Amino acid sequence: MLLIVIGGIAAVVYAMGIIDPVGTKMADDGDPFGAAPSWQAGAIGLVVSLAVVGMGGWLTFFRRPTSRQPEAGDAE
Repeated sequence: MLLIVIGGIAAVVYAMGIIDPVGTKMADDGDPFGAAPSWQAGAIGLVVSLAVVGMGGWLTFFRRPTSRQPEAGDAE
């Protein structure tokens, strides 16, 4: 679930960066008047964050839990 939450937040941030790159750069307190990030960097970050969301969803909802076979020394 943590991967879904973190990846979802990152996806929203990268999507906003693609939609409004100048506004995103103005929110940078260290260098507000610098060059805005390119849309290619935002697109790569968006794809990676969506992949993290997908991996988190797969791990959370679609992966079957493994059943552990009892070993000879296990107490019942």
